[in-house]
Amino acid sequence: MVITTSIKDVAPRSAKDKQRRLIPAVHSLLSQQLDDGMLVHCFSEGGSNKFIELAEIFQKITHRMLPVSSLCLDSTPGKVRTDNLQKAFTASLPSNSNPTVKALGQGAARMIRIMHDSGLYTRVSEQVILRTRKSLNDPTLLDIYDMPRCYLYSAADMVVCHEDVEQHAIEAKRLGVTQMHVMRFENSAHCAHMREYEGAYWQAVQRTWSMSRKSEL
Repeated sequence: MVITTSIKDVAPRSAKDKQRRLIPAVHSLLSQQLDDGMLVHCFSEGGSNKFIELAEIFQKITHRMLPVSSLCLDSTPGKVRTDNLQKAFTASLPSNSNPTVKALGQGAARMIRIMHDSGLYTRVSEQVILRTRKSLNDPTLLDIYDMPRCYLYSAADMVVCHEDVEQHAIEAKRLGVTQMHVMRFENSAHCAHMREYEGAYWQAVQRTWSMSRKSEL
């Protein structure tokens, strides 16, 4: 299953709205009777937030946790940084956009900066990103102690700072999460680690999947 995301999932779309949109995904998962053996692969802040929203709406509907066996976090989770938000918005624009669309997108990115300086955008986006960071380590939402995870990130990422990802991994360890693989790349751009380091990237994913006892079922 592939679930897409957009800049609107960071702001202004509410958690309630995002979860409502994910109800068909929950029904699809239930129809497949997936009690375990699910590998979740999240890309960037939008991806990790959408995963959390899916886990929450799944729990609300079924009264049990989303059956995730292992989790891969690519270029996430970060923290709210103004320049990074602008870069994330620009990066979300289609690569084949015509000049008019690109100009509008760049104008919107500048508007994000203005809204940040006024405090409007930051309050919303900060709540989303910080909520995601906290929820990824929430044992009442996810089976964090029996769900191997992998952090895939880069020191050269200009959208999500590697220090923020590493801090989240440290926080998880402090909570008692032991099944963890931290894969830091040095030169790849945001969400481009798979392309730049294909072999090492997929080795890390496979290792994470192999750490899960449910992968053998």
